[in-house]
Amino acid sequence: MAFLLIFRLDDGLFSEQESLRQFESIGVTDVERSSMPGAAVTGHFHHLSDSVIVEIKSDFKTIAISDSGPAGFEFAWRFQGATTTPLRMVDEAYSFDVELSDIHSMKELRTAIQ
Repeated sequence: MAFLLIFRLDDGLFSEQESLRQFESIGVTDVERSSMPGAAVTGHFHHLSDSVIVEIKSDFKTIAISDSGPAGFEFAWRFQGATTTPLRMVDEAYSFDVELSDIHSMKELRTAIQ
């Protein structure tokens, strides 16, 4: 499956401290500062029987989600719900570009990416 990227609509940077709080509030586990090149913070998000790795990239402009399965979309929807900053999400092929702040349910998100 393709990976997902989340950006701020205002092209601003994600705050490391605020993002860490938001990650933990929506159920991201094993959150840690990363020693991996390109990633500042990593964690795991589980939903139903699916899981993804989420990373705040080292430039703090994007959050990468390792897979576009159910857990990836659930993370994106919950993360938007945990912040007042409008976000957008694309997949690696740019087959969709969704403003998450306009989405009010997972059903709407599934419709928006088709």
